[in-house]
Amino acid sequence: MIDPVMILSVLYAHLKLPVSFLIAERAMKRKFIAFLAAGLGCITLRRVWDGANLGSGKIFAPDFQNNPRLIKGRGTRFDRETEVGGWIMVVVDGKQALRAEVAEIRGPQELYLKTSFLEGSDFGTPHRLEVALTETIYSLASKRQGYDLKGSMSSVFAKLTSGSTICLFPEGSSHDQPDLLPLKSSSPFK
Repeated sequence: MIDPVMILSVLYAHLKLPVSFLIAERAMKRKFIAFLAAGLGCITLRRVWDGANLGSGKIFAPDFQNNPRLIKGRGTRFDRETEVGGWIMVVVDGKQALRAEVAEIRGPQELYLKTSFLEGSDFGTPHRLEVALTETIYSLASKRQGYDLKGSMSSVFAKLTSGSTICLFPEGSSHDQPDLLPLKSSSPFK
């Protein structure tokens, strides 16, 4: 939260530009941060992962080498807790989040991913993920939660129209991932 205050003070003190920031909905659940964000005129952005919940049981990849999109579980309830088009996330080594979209639910303890956890990521070796996917906890996010881009973007455009500046930070999130994530070529604002 120090970076926004520093940027705000420099831009306003030297250039007299009013500045607003985008902030993740998850961060707004922290009272102190929400208080500061409101004072700074932040615009809340709802990301699909801000509403993720821990799934029941544990998951594993039974044949990661030959079929990395097949995920099985023990004590899971895929048929009740997720949906086709929803998202599943695992955290590897306590810091790297890998996400994949659910393509098919084959029962309470089996699902098939649209792409494997490794596709589109710079995670590293498949063996490292295969080891990590040996009985691990996971989170689920519903496609219904989605992004609230209409409300957020109308607020962004209103600020820009009034002469304010919008500050965006590089992708990465200090509350669950201290490292910067790789740059993406597509925009979440489609």
